[in-house]
Amino acid sequence: DKYYVYVESPKSGLAEWTAKPVIVTTEAGKTSRHVTLELIRGGIAEIEITDGKSGEPVEGATASIYDYRIHFSGAPSGKDGIIRIRLAPGEKYDLRSVYKHGYVTGRVRTAFTIAEGETNSFKVSLTPLTKVKGVVLDESGKPVEVAKLWIFPRGGWITQSTTRDGKFEGTWDYTAASPSGVNMRFVLIAQHRQRDLAQVAEIGDGTKGVNATIALQEAYTVKGRVVDPDGKPVSDARILLYMWYAGSGGSIQDILSD
Repeated sequence: DKYYVYVESPKSGLAEWTAKPVIVTTEAGKTSRHVTLELIRGGIAEIEITDGKSGEPVEGATASIYDYRIHFSGAPSGKDGIIRIRLAPGEKYDLRSVYKHGYVTGRVRTAFTIAEGETNSFKVSLTPLTKVKGVVLDESGKPVEVAKLWIFPRGGWITQSTTRDGKFEGTWDYTAASPSGVNMRFVLIAQHRQRDLAQVAEIGDGTKGVNATIALQEAYTVKGRVVDPDGKPVSDARILLYMWYAGSGGSIQDILSD
């Protein structure tokens, strides 16, 4: 088997040295010895990350750089919003993405090479995740605790449980739910199964924050019986409840028959 041995970037600060990867061939039961990596200064990839709304530097972001064999990430960005990664010259690299919790992942896909002693600079602007918050009330206007909320279609959970005063708060990445070039429309679904309460609130295309007051109403109940071709009851049959909205659909609940 063949493996690549390389110098990994430190998790803090900029490495003083790097090295070109070397190939090591191994055999079962044997130890590969005298593997040598020659340290060199190399070049530096410098990625400046800013907040897409405020323009301020983003601290704590990480970058993913690949050659055709190895993934490089380096230390997170500092207060200046800059990531610096030392790389070996003569290789072809691909700056694929930049990530920071609370932001839409910046998918860059920029190919580059680097020379000894050279610094290649890149600028990436991250879009903050859309914030979704509000309060859930029952039909009498009282706060509803332990209600669940999620975004449909393909938006994922906002919370599994509202607070004692019925409040909820979360974020979501609408770009992950929207196929490229498709103008999607989304809804926020609230549900309290123990009390058979539910409600659906329209939230648009996901680009703007949401601050909603959701008044739950008595939910629809779907009942039925699953039988085989001979009319005999079938247990453990999976029943999916689908919902359609603005041309998109998906399952919002599934249960098993008794």
